[in-house]
Amino acid sequence: MIALARPDAMDEVLETLRGYPGARVGVSPPFPARTDAPRALRLARAALATTARSVTKVRVFSASPIAAMIAADPHEAERLTDDVLGPVLHLAESDRDVILETLETYIDTGGSAADAAALLHCHPNTVRYRLRRIEELTGRSFTRPNDMAELAAAAYGLELTRIAQHRGT
Repeated sequence: MIALARPDAMDEVLETLRGYPGARVGVSPPFPARTDAPRALRLARAALATTARSVTKVRVFSASPIAAMIAADPHEAERLTDDVLGPVLHLAESDRDVILETLETYIDTGGSAADAAALLHCHPNTVRYRLRRIEELTGRSFTRPNDMAELAAAAYGLELTRIAQHRGT
């Protein structure tokens, strides 16, 4: 389904989509002109591709310029992801998936443990614990701007790597 919504109505649209049982939806960032619709569709499909088929989730592709820069060079995105998140990627699958979902949700909610917890259906302290685990595993801190930028870029890189792998299957 393709839907057009005013940028000021996005929160309402996302809330409505999240209310549908079994919804698995990819959403592009808002775009200013109808001529941007093909790009928006591509980004919505990319957002959907980063969500497992068995998961019901409304996933919004990031409007961040960092995500666009990472998308420009998939090989560099993969290298960055391995360099920054390597220790996390080597965890057992169940641990890895929970930690990475927490990182992505934390970034998507603008660095709010409370908002991330609400979306993840857990306590904010659980989110904080998982973030501390990321810090311990990667040697990067969420309080240092450069480290946070690297973690965010690696998370975007991981999304793009998943998209590339999805296309290959």
